[in-house]
Amino acid sequence: MVMRALLELEVEQGPAWFAVAVIHDRVSAIAQREHPVVIEQMEGAKAWREEIERQARDGDKDAALILSLGASIARFRPRAGRKRERRERNIDDVVNLSRAITALERRGLVERSRASRQGQSYVGLTDAGRAISV
Repeated sequence: MVMRALLELEVEQGPAWFAVAVIHDRVSAIAQREHPVVIEQMEGAKAWREEIERQARDGDKDAALILSLGASIARFRPRAGRKRERRERNIDDVVNLSRAITALERRGLVERSRASRQGQSYVGLTDAGRAISV
């Protein structure tokens, strides 16, 4: 996804150095574009749970029962070695951008700017990176 993000940025703006934050935003956009069903399901489940919690706070006994049953099931569900609660997933859980850029740099596909401007580092495709991205 990092190579695709860099290629899309180059197509839009021409060969250049791109801030890692800009690359991160593009990778996030690609992930959302390619996996809309999963994102919709995650957002839908979250919205449903928030609605049930709101109804339970407002005194709806059925909603309170649903939350109670869900908590009971979760209590007895096997959690092989899990030591922390599950949190919402985002692109940073899927792609470690720094490691991905380092791996691409080792392969000669991208070049990282060593001089950061305003605290940001910059990355650009090499000729080899452009050749395999096409």
